[in-house]
Amino acid sequence: MASKRILLATHQEAINEVVGNLLTSAGYEVRMTLHPSEVVAIVESFRPEVVFTELIMPELDGVKLGEQLSQRFPNLKIVFIDELDEDIQRALLDRGIACNFLKPLFEKQDLFDLVSYLMPGSDHRHRP
Repeated sequence: MASKRILLATHQEAINEVVGNLLTSAGYEVRMTLHPSEVVAIVESFRPEVVFTELIMPELDGVKLGEQLSQRFPNLKIVFIDELDEDIQRALLDRGIACNFLKPLFEKQDLFDLVSYLMPGSDHRHRP
């Protein structure tokens, strides 16, 4: 598999470790940060295709981070590891943030299906 890059940017080390290990074992190149304030700089240098983050973090609001990323990197796919809330999703879309949600308690195959769907060159007709 060609190198596909993913950035994990949550403030929860356990989430980064579990998701990072799963994705690395599946052949993805993964970087992690516990500091949302570093995300934009990491995206500039690492150039991931997908960023996993959270809506609620101590240093930076996830919506603001999503806005920054969407404006600066329009092709970047953003996944919030949070419960899907239709009002929040609508607010994100109103701000121009196209994103996906992954429930915090997810099955390994759900993670792989979502990442595969989001990677360039995938068949985007069928959302997992």
